[in-house]
Amino acid sequence: MRSSATSGSLAKTANAFLRRVRAKVDSARTLPSLALSRSRGPRDKQRAREAGFNGHLAKPVDPTALLRKLAELVPHGAQLAGDVAVARGDARTA
Repeated sequence: MRSSATSGSLAKTANAFLRRVRAKVDSARTLPSLALSRSRGPRDKQRAREAGFNGHLAKPVDPTALLRKLAELVPHGAQLAGDVAVARGDARTA
């Protein structure tokens, strides 16, 4: 298991990376990004947004929650999430 100091360092590195990419690569400015971390608090979600992520999910990630979040971020994502839910037999998402 990682220490919280290590996890914090990794998060800072990911946040800094996303900021650099979005600042330097034009096409990356609109590319949806989703932060995945073991942190669950509102402050963690706020940090992800401040870093330029479009959303945040805490690990372990629930597959249905991930599909819902991707559907929000990706054009035609709602249709994709619905198709996957139907294939899985998950009527709650479809």
